[in-house]
Amino acid sequence: MNPKTITVVATFKARPGKESELRAALIGLVAPTRKEAGCLNYDLHASP
Repeated sequence: MNPKTITVVATFKARPGKESELRAALIGLVAPTRKEAGCLNYDLHASP
């Protein structure tokens, strides 16, 4: 791994009843983030 590589792990917890809204918002960030200059990898994981 390049010493200048940064890894970010973020955890989000939706408010009750807002799970679908949060999921849609996060999914909407995947494609544009992957297109950003310097982005090597962007993965979205969800717990059931």
